[in-house]
Parts: sequence; C-alpha cells; structure tokens
Amino acid sequence: MRWWAALLAGLVGLSVASTARTETAKRSIVFVSPASEELDTSLRDALTAQLSGGEAEVVFEHFATTSTSLRNQVSEARSLASAHDAAGVFWLDAQVDGDWLVYLSEPSGDRVLVRRITVEPGGASAATEAVAVITRQSSEALLAGETIGMQPVDVPREPEITSPPTHLTPAKHPVFHEPMFTRPHGLAIAISYVGDSPARTIPWQSGARVSLSYRARSGFQAGAGFTLFKQAVIEAPGLVFQVARSPFDLGVGWAFGHGRLVPTLELRGLVELAQRHNVSVSPDFEPTPDSTRVALFLSPHFRIGYTVSAMLELFVGGGADLALNGFSYVTRVDGQDRELLKTHEIRPAVELGGIFWP
Repeated sequence: MRWWAALLAGLVGLSVASTARTETAKRSIVFVSPASEELDTSLRDALTAQLSGGEAEVVFEHFATTSTSLRNQVSEARSLASAHDAAGVFWLDAQVDGDWLVYLSEPSGDRVLVRRITVEPGGASAATEAVAVITRQSSEALLAGETIGMQPVDVPREPEITSPPTHLTPAKHPVFHEPMFTRPHGLAIAISYVGDSPARTIPWQSGARVSLSYRARSGFQAGAGFTLFKQAVIEAPGLVFQVARSPFDLGVGWAFGHGRLVPTLELRGLVELAQRHNVSVSPDFEPTPDSTRVALFLSPHFRIGYTVSAMLELFVGGGADLALNGFSYVTRVDGQDRELLKTHEIRPAVELGGIFWP
C-alpha cells in the first residue's frame, strides 16, 4: 500500500508540474490602444479574434502621455513590458502621411521594429485587420525565436546634457515647428461668399456660391459650382429694369504644400445667364420684351486655405473674370443709342468660405 501511495503522489506531482509549465509557457504581449475610441474598439475586436487560442495572451494598455516622440514611446513601452513581464509591446501610429505604422519594442527596448500599412480611402476596416494579422504573426515569431517580418528602426538617442561655458550668452528659446499635417482629400462641399463688379452701373454685387469638388492626394482637384446673386435694379431716365445673374462654373486646379496652409491655383470656365426684366417704362419709350443673355468668362483664381481639421478647410481668395463675349443694354433716344449697362470685360472677384469633407 505504501508503494502504491508513493506512486500516486508522484503522478499527481508530475501532473501539477506539467500544468504549471504549460501555464508558465504562455507569455503575454502588450498592445497600446490608440487615442481614437472608435479605432480602439475595432482593434480590440480584431486582435482578440486573431490571438485567441494562440501562445500569446494580449494585454491592452495606454501610454501615460500623448507624446508622439518615438524615443518617449519606446521608453514607455519598456516600462509596460516590465510591468506585465511581456515578450514585446506593440503600438500603432495612424498619423503619418495617411499610412499606418505598427511598432514592436522588445522588453529591453534595444531593438524596435516597424511595419508600414498603406491605407486606401475608406479602407480603415481592412487596415485594422492587417494590424491584427501583423501583430499575431510577429508575436508567434517573437516567442519562437524566429525572424520577424518587420523592419528595424533607429530610435533617437537621448541628447547629451552639457553645461555651457560661463562666458557664453544664454541660449535662445527653442523654436517649435509645426508637425507635418495630412492634407484633406476626397469629395467635398464648399460654401462661400462671392463678390464682384459686373458693370459700371453695378459697382459691387455680393452673392453665395455652393460647389461640389474632388481633391486627389496629389493635390489635383476639379469641381462645379453655382452662385446666387440678388437682382440688381438699374434706374435710368424714364426706365427702371432688373438684371438677374445666374453664373454656373466648372474648374480644375492644383493644391500645393503639405502643412495646414494650402495655396491653390484654379482655372474656371463660367456660363452666366443674365435675365433682364422691365419694372417701369415711361410712356415716351417703347419697351422691348424681357430677354436673357448668355455671357462666357474665363476665370483664373488663387486662394489660400487653412486646414482646421481633416474635415474642414477655411479659405480666402480672389481672381478676375475675363469676358469672352461682352454685351450691353441700351435705349434709343432721338435716333441714337444710349448705353444703360455694359458688362466689364475684366471684372475683379473675391471669395471666402469653407470646404467640408463629409
């Protein structure tokens, strides 16, 4: 009986030791959640699905600071790896030129790897799944001691702190440069104020323009718009008439720069319907029927935009409308034509408003 009891105790001990080794063999990895709550939720779901049943257990954490410095992120990743006894720490940078960067830092922090993911317009879901797949594959290779399919990246070293010589003047305040900003692109709606001088008898006229345009990543853009002007009233001896303008435009242009300031050159073609309506006519005159004239213009424009966010850009600009077929309204007195309204061959124009990317 003693022999059987000793054998049973040995088997139980081996089972417990085997279970302990199995539990010990399962290492954890840390994934630092992004600041975006929506992206955080989708990444958690995708990572949990990819890593379930594998050798690595994922732990979700957050960086203590919002610093975008890679050196600071690696330092915090080292602390998180130590706190969770993790085999590695992953995090995502989704703010670099429209693409995503997946980083991996080993516990010592001596080696940092990166993998770039190209994000197409509307492809956030596919990019999220790619992050989860890369994290799973890299975790398995990391635990197995195999080659990881990511590229090494150089982490900037801590700057050396030296005491300046006593005879030197104090250092100037550091200059902070604005980080690179991704220029908005895609389908957009613009609402703006438009003012121009169509004729001598109408020195300035204000209107509202609505346009629909598309801007590519390269900066090329094209669009169409319509401007609504209030009717202008022309008063002449013995005659009062109204002129209603309805300009339609098509344009192509190019946006420059990659910061928040966006200079843009644009060339528009305008088709303007000018409708004349008699309000009152003296009995001494013989009125002519109401008429509609079509005026064509070629309009180079320049504007400066400021990118407020990924969905909004405010702009101010101006240009000149060059008439291709000017016309005038006249009245005949004593057998001679008297000019009542003549369109400017070159009319200045200004525009200010906002562009919205839905």
